Amino acid sequence: MKHLLKLLLSAVLLVHGSSFAQNLRSLLATGNGITEQQVQLDVSRQVRFNASELKTLLGLHPNSDLVLKNTEADELGYMHYRYYQTYNGIPVENSMYIIHVLSGKITGLSGEIVLDFDNEMQSRMAISLTKEKAIENAIKHVNAKKYMWENADREQELKNIKQAPGATYHPGAEMVWYSPGSNISPKDLKLVYKVDVYAAEPLSRAYYFIDVQTGSVLGKEELLHYIDATGTANTAFSGTRTIHSDLYNGSYRLQDMTKGKGIITKHGDAIGK
Repeated sequence: MKHLLKLLLSAVLLVHGSSFAQNLRSLLATGNGITEQQVQLDVSRQVRFNASELKTLLGLHPNSDLVLKNTEADELGYMHYRYYQTYNGIPVENSMYIIHVLSGKITGLSGEIVLDFDNEMQSRMAISLTKEKAIENAIKHVNAKKYMWENADREQELKNIKQAPGATYHPGAEMVWYSPGSNISPKDLKLVYKVDVYAAEPLSRAYYFIDVQTGSVLGKEELLHYIDATGTANTAFSGTRTIHSDLYNGSYRLQDMTKGKGIITKHGDAIGK
C-alpha cells in the first residue's frame, strides 16, 4: 500500500512539474524561438531553485543544456546564477541567462536563450573544415601587415602576465553555434569556428566566425573599442591632468589612441623601484 502511495505521489509531482514548466515556458517565449529579455515572476509562480531541474523547468530541447558560468550575490540578498546555453554540447554564441533567486526561490529570469531550435540543426553538424584551416582563413581575411604574436616583446609580456610559458597571441579556434546580429536567430544558427585574431599593424582585434562547412567568414565581433574615454588623474609631478583611455573587454586601459600611432602604458611601477 505504501509503495502504491509513493508511486501515486510521484506521478502527481511529475504532472505538476510538467504543467508548471509549460506555464513558465509560455511566459518566457517570444514567438521567435527565443526567450523574453526580462521576466518577473509573481509570488504564485515562484518555485524553489534547483539547478538539476532547471532544464525541465524551462522546457529546453533534449539536446540543449545550460552551463553555469558564475554566481553572484548582491546587497539585497539575491543570488544571481549566470548560464550560457549549449546544443549538442557546443556553446550558443551570445546566449546568456540569469536566474534571480531570493530566499531559495526563483523571482525572475533575464537574458536570451533558445527555446525552439530549428528542425535542421542536426544537418548543420557536418564539418568539412579543420581548425587550422579556419585560423588560416581568418588571418587571410584580416590581411594585416603584422600580427601581435609576431611581436616578441608583447608575447613575452603575455607569458609574464599569465605566468604561463605557453601563452601566446597566436589564434586558437573553438566551435560555437552562431547567427549574425546581436540577437540569436534560431533559424540562422550555423556551426562555426570562433577565431581570435589580434593584429598589430594596423591595430585591430576581433573574433571571426568561420563556417565549418564552407570556410567563409560569416561575421565578426570587435574586441577593441576606441571610445577615447577621458578623465582626470593626479600625477606625481604635474598636478591634475586630463588623461585618455580605451575600453577593452569591459575594462579601461591607460592607452591614448588619439595621438600618432597611439601611446600605450605597459607598466605602472611606483617611482623609485
